[in-house]
Amino acid sequence: MPENMRLFNFSEIETSEKQSKEEKKFSADDYGSKNAEFIPGGFDFDYEDGFRRDEILSRSFDEATKIVEEAHDEAKKIRTLAETEGHKEGYEKGYSDGLEKARPVTESFTTAIEEITRVRSEYYAQAEKEMIDLVISIANIVIGLEVDKDPSLARNVVLKAIDELRAKEEMTIRINPEDIAEAQKVIPELSDKVEDIEKVSFKADPLIARGGCLVETNIGMIDARLEIQLESLRKRLRQTLDESQAQKIAKREDD
Repeated sequence: MPENMRLFNFSEIETSEKQSKEEKKFSADDYGSKNAEFIPGGFDFDYEDGFRRDEILSRSFDEATKIVEEAHDEAKKIRTLAETEGHKEGYEKGYSDGLEKARPVTESFTTAIEEITRVRSEYYAQAEKEMIDLVISIANIVIGLEVDKDPSLARNVVLKAIDELRAKEEMTIRINPEDIAEAQKVIPELSDKVEDIEKVSFKADPLIARGGCLVETNIGMIDARLEIQLESLRKRLRQTLDESQAQKIAKREDD
């Protein structure tokens, strides 16, 4: 017989049974009231598909952790998407609001530029016209000086005026008194230039500026006065300028 094995006699067994009857029976409710930490199945034995209690708790904890992590990931995705959409919407709204606020300034700036362009164009157009007037005035002075230096210019003007006449039977040439002596030198040349001329006379006219003349015939007149020629030149230049400006305006409107 092994040393740790003990034999019981009937008297001991009866005594043990008697003691068991006298003890209060175990009650789960009584135990639960005495020990709040009581867990049914908390003993170390197998149940539910053979998993131990600690294994079930461990698996449940892992699954719960996984669910929480997935929920966090999904929340982050939703938050990121919301931030992206919100940023895009906010940017577009801010850009639109900025344009709307800047519109009055932009319109004022555009109007100012257009006004500056218009004023500048008008200024240049007026300046060009004034430049033409200045050129004509300078030409008038220069021609006068040239006539002073070279009186033969008066004679050339007379000859040119006569060449433009169709009827040359009779003519009177009005000329500045200071040019009349030089102009009369053309009479011999007229015989070679004009065969049917019958009568030519010169008349001093202080109203005629030096360097010019006024040729009168029985059927017409040639105004070769210097101021008239320069005024004619002025008009032609201004007409050319106006046409050029009109073309520029039309081109800008087409563009």
